[in-house]
Amino acid sequence: GREVGCRVMIGMCLRDQGNPSEAIHQFKASLHAEPTDRERQSIYYEIGQTYESIGDVGEALYYFEMVAKRDALLALA
Repeated sequence: GREVGCRVMIGMCLRDQGNPSEAIHQFKASLHAEPTDRERQSIYYEIGQTYESIGDVGEALYYFEMVAKRDALLALA
């Protein structure tokens, strides 16, 4: 139950330390640890933000669009 949160925190620390590729790896690994819908939203946002920070606009946009689509679905729930 704690794996998702731990991997997200590790990813944020790695990003802050200037290691965005390993941060993205940790964020993506957290998606395989059965996050809740809200956690998944947060993870997609963090991945998008990290891709944006390294100038990969295409990947960033993909993840930000995932957040927008899921926000609409979560609002209906």
